[in-house]
Amino acid sequence: MLDGQHEEIPGQPTPGRPPPTSQQLVNVHQAKTQLSQLLQAVEQGLEEVIARSGVPIARLVAWQAPAQALAAPWGDGRPDHAGR
Repeated sequence: MLDGQHEEIPGQPTPGRPPPTSQQLVNVHQAKTQLSQLLQAVEQGLEEVIARSGVPIARLVAWQAPAQALAAPWGDGRPDHAGR
């Protein structure tokens, strides 16, 4: 909890990650003014839910790299502008 104004809400853990210790609901204004603190909380395993007028609209979770590298859509590994 960053400033005592977060509302704790139940949530589902992100697949492939350990379950968060809790999930916090913050309003858009709080998210804008406290982004650095929210990111620190996410790095520590929390999931933050951003709400507008009390309605959840987004979830802030830690980044996970894809399990495998994504292939270029044209499949030959060339940059799109090379010879096209």
